[in-house]
Amino acid sequence: MMLNRLELNLTIWYVNRLIKKGRKNFVMEDKYFIKENVPYIDDGNFYHKFDIMYGLGEKKNLCIIDIHGGAYVLGDRKNNLDFGKAFCDAGYDFIAIDYVPNNGKLSTLDLFTDCLKAINYITSHLKELNIEYNRFAIVGDSAGGHFALLLTEILNNKEFAQNFMQITNKINFVGTLVNCPVYDFLHLGDGVLKKGALKRMLGPKYKDIEQRTLLDPKSHKDYLTTPIFVSTCTHDFIRNESLMLIEDLKDRKDCMVVDIECDDKNVDHVHNVSKPNLEESKKVNNEMLKFLEIVSK
Repeated sequence: MMLNRLELNLTIWYVNRLIKKGRKNFVMEDKYFIKENVPYIDDGNFYHKFDIMYGLGEKKNLCIIDIHGGAYVLGDRKNNLDFGKAFCDAGYDFIAIDYVPNNGKLSTLDLFTDCLKAINYITSHLKELNIEYNRFAIVGDSAGGHFALLLTEILNNKEFAQNFMQITNKINFVGTLVNCPVYDFLHLGDGVLKKGALKRMLGPKYKDIEQRTLLDPKSHKDYLTTPIFVSTCTHDFIRNESLMLIEDLKDRKDCMVVDIECDDKNVDHVHNVSKPNLEESKKVNNEMLKFLEIVSK
């Protein structure tokens, strides 16, 4: 089977991610307290769950909700737990949520609806989850960055939110942090992805312009009114997505951009998530923590 360039990049990136930081290799040190595999839909599905890592030391009055990437078809919440350690070390609770990956039969809206259900469950069970506040920031990488931006838009516009499953609880939402996100979803894959690959990623409605537009953060950019952090790098193979978002945010004083220029090919797409111990990754994640300190005041 022949792969086009983007499919090949996705495959290489994800295989490397599994080898270096995959679920089988993840080890949680004793200093961290984690509550794993909490179901937000009690149907036994591995993906209808989330994991919580609790902040250490002097706890911050803010919880991070993280949405993983993986081209809509790969990955799970376990891949982002190493990434979450930096936030826990700084005192933040870190919740890694999951969604059922696309098998070519779901729509991207189905995946995003899973994220909304997870958030509804979390915000309805704060006491049970030992979260003593209702202040949140949303973090997402790659496809998860797409969902984080879309969530920002529906939280900031009630009329737009009516197109989706309703968030049932009021959320004190302070910021969005995205790493190498999908932004121009409407045109994702144009001239690069074969139809078969696009259908595999986005499901049977991949040609539905109305739904693609609905799920396109760039089409609703006026609703991106919450402070936003964006990171990308030289070897981010969807770098242009971040550059479009950065251009649309350029006149904003409440946003932060980290663009890592580096010849090292290990510093690639969402490197700060999949390889958080790289020096360049630490730089990005430290800037994320600085951003959180600013928006959480």
